Amino acid sequence: MAVSFPANLPAPSSRSYSPGEYPQNEFQALNGAKTVVRYGKRRYNSTLTLAYNNITDDLAGHIIANYVEVMSVYDYVEFEGSRAIDGVKDSQAGSGFALSKYMKEDDEHSAQKWRYDGPPTVTSVYPGRSNVECKFVACLDSP
Repeated sequence: MAVSFPANLPAPSSRSYSPGEYPQNEFQALNGAKTVVRYGKRRYNSTLTLAYNNITDDLAGHIIANYVEVMSVYDYVEFEGSRAIDGVKDSQAGSGFALSKYMKEDDEHSAQKWRYDGPPTVTSVYPGRSNVECKFVACLDSP
């Protein structure tokens, strides 16, 4: 069962997302002709980086505690209910590109499950204040 990302955190200062890639190999003949062999229709290695600038050390501790809770049993992170993807959600129909759809679903049959891609990086910027960066990778584990 997934562990919820801390709901008491503010929206991240910055967010970086990569949708990943498809499992395929490209072969090129000596004459320049290319052939692609695709091994599946599900993307892998989608990444998400969240940066929190100038947050209290207490909030930074909540992120570390979440990392320990998730990774001690190698579980997943659930972002629903947190502000981690605020600004990504499409709040009005037709208001543009709904990135949150691509962060959650790979296709109609499988959902991407987010895991930490290493420990969060905490940098002290002032007594009682820190910058924290969390990196996540989406996994397509079998149910």
